[in-house]
Amino acid sequence: MRTLFYFGWVLLIGAFVAAAAEQVVRLYPGGSAMITPAYDLWYTIWPGGLTVAQIKVERVSGFLWDPLITTILAFPAWFLLGLPGMLLAWFCRPSRVLSEREREDHRKYVETLFLYDELAKEAKAEGHATGPDDMSPDHDGHDTLDEADRTPIPTDEEIIEAVIAARTNASDPPKLD
Repeated sequence: MRTLFYFGWVLLIGAFVAAAAEQVVRLYPGGSAMITPAYDLWYTIWPGGLTVAQIKVERVSGFLWDPLITTILAFPAWFLLGLPGMLLAWFCRPSRVLSEREREDHRKYVETLFLYDELAKEAKAEGHATGPDDMSPDHDGHDTLDEADRTPIPTDEEIIEAVIAARTNASDPPKLD
């Protein structure tokens, strides 16, 4: 879903670029139309690409290019890129309200994330994980002192006092200019 969301934003950016390019096309002689069709914009920006695309599509089917694609290219390029971009960015956004089915899928996913921890707790409670070399997760003691040297971690105030004391006891204090 996130890929479609980002693709929607890429299409929206393309729509803004196409709208800006439409303004540039109006500056050319004969380009005084209020809305420039995507066909004219494509021909102005990359005429060789339009010709190659037309030839390749007409090889597949002549009907496919002349009434179908030329009708689609009669719309402005910013509309052809902006409408699907807006729909993708809106309906595939990550922070949207979840449906009941999506909420249930999310709940099952979260349960699977914590399944190993729950199974390890049950095994420990039943006495299956008694040795120190078991693979059960142990989240105890993360905020305690280091067992090897048992030196407490200095607080910010202690660090500031130590820096001030080091500066005052220095043989050549730095000169402030």
